[in-house]
Amino acid sequence: MITVDTREHLIPQIKDLLVTKIIGEDVPQFQFHCLPLADYLIENSSHNILIERKSIADFCGSYRELKSRLSKMRKCDFERIGLLLEGTYVVANGQVFLNESGQLKPRMSYKAMSNFLTHQEELGVRLYHTMNLEETIWRLIHIHNYLPKLDVPNPTIKAGSAVEWLSELPGLGPAKLKSLQETYKTPLDAINGLPTSVKKLLEEW
Repeated sequence: MITVDTREHLIPQIKDLLVTKIIGEDVPQFQFHCLPLADYLIENSSHNILIERKSIADFCGSYRELKSRLSKMRKCDFERIGLLLEGTYVVANGQVFLNESGQLKPRMSYKAMSNFLTHQEELGVRLYHTMNLEETIWRLIHIHNYLPKLDVPNPTIKAGSAVEWLSELPGLGPAKLKSLQETYKTPLDAINGLPTSVKKLLEEW
């Protein structure tokens, strides 16, 4: 099953593609429901992956806000999460250029794009890139069909990093986390140095 979020503005085009071009025995069932996060939920047997789709233009304009969204997705109860970038771009002089009304216009630093994607991949986000909506739908289908061949992950913590995990503990705000990072060399040392009230909560857990 592939669930498409009802807030996805391309639903009419997706439905049209499913009738006219996305045809075959390997095409799973699609349904349209509101998802709490992301644009697509792919489920096959006991496996699943939650995927956020961004056009290249949207990504260039909102990648900073995307960071917190992907962080929330990592904390949801799904095996895997992914980011799918859709569209074409040109890289020149260290910039990402987009074709807008027949003209190439710089929209973000390629260094910023590369650093963002590399960091998110390190945190466990699976990255996908497609040229257009039709390829996106086919990509979702083939991800769906391949999911059962993957091993079910068994992470020790449900977060992309130790800092992200620690940020979920009561009483640990940005200032305290920064203080812990400056004081201790490793996350384990930081845990040992947590305030007594927080350590008690961990012990109870």
